[in-house]
Amino acid sequence: EACETYKEIRYFNRSTLGVAHTIPYRIAIATATAAAFVSIPLCFHLPTVEFFNANFVNLEVPPDPESLRTWLGVGAWSWEWMEPPLGQLSFMILCLQVARNQLGTIGHKPYGGIIRQWRARKLIKQFPRFDETILSAYSKASPLVSPTR
Repeated sequence: EACETYKEIRYFNRSTLGVAHTIPYRIAIATATAAAFVSIPLCFHLPTVEFFNANFVNLEVPPDPESLRTWLGVGAWSWEWMEPPLGQLSFMILCLQVARNQLGTIGHKPYGGIIRQWRARKLIKQFPRFDETILSAYSKASPLVSPTR
């Protein structure tokens, strides 16, 4: 009977959150992955760099075509306009990470913590005959998305 009850608790805990609760994470994952892969040709692939320059930057093409013969030469040219946004984004991410860490230090929960707390409260309400502390700890320790039933 205990195993069946555990399966029921586990199923309820995993089914409480829908895809909508993980949308911020999914957007962040997709955006970061796309940016990671797009940044390489935007810095080192000559046709991509030329297209981006012609449509968005309008910087003078180096007069010596030999300087663009290698991917490093292309990178040296494209870095003139790629460094400011990449550097600024890197600094912004660093600052946001520091701020998030400090929020945790003073006890504020980021989005994931709020969602876990909400899920734990639903689990406790669904199974009132069990110890709240144990159910809450179980729910908070479980991943937000589970691939298995």
